[in-house]
Amino acid sequence: MSSETFTLYKLIICKMLNRVNFALSNAQICDYLLDRGYASYFDVQQSLNEMVEEELLTVQTRLNTSSYELTPLGRESLEYFGNQIPDVIVRDLDEYMRVNRYHLRETASVRTDYTKDAAGGYRVTVQLIEQDALLLEMKLHADTEDEATHVADRFKRYHKEVYDYLYEVLFIPESNS
Repeated sequence: MSSETFTLYKLIICKMLNRVNFALSNAQICDYLLDRGYASYFDVQQSLNEMVEEELLTVQTRLNTSSYELTPLGRESLEYFGNQIPDVIVRDLDEYMRVNRYHLRETASVRTDYTKDAAGGYRVTVQLIEQDALLLEMKLHADTEDEATHVADRFKRYHKEVYDYLYEVLFIPESNS
């Protein structure tokens, strides 16, 4: 693979991250580049790792999910070299970000994971994050892996209702009628 090709991958990733004001997960970045056939999974991983080493990106790992943000050096590099991205890719990326912005933000803000615990069950961890602030984190016990998967999937689906319910029960004073 030529260095020009990897430079293009890195510039596309910079452009993606420059279009949002929140971190994007490894999966979100891969989805875009892989779905369009721009890069292979291994090329994306190599690009991301090099970009972190070169301090173009920062990476945070929570609950087995790596999320990336553009650094000032990454923005500066994009400013200088962004014109090397073909116009057709820029238009495609702009359209993708326009159509998927809300979904990308929502996906980045809901995190779930589960691990086997010493007692033989599973510990399910769910998080709700808004603009890098942890709003809610719960750790729940599940007896089986199927149950753990079910809890994680349902939290992804019903996180708003769970948060609203907990907020109402815990923060809103009861009226003494």
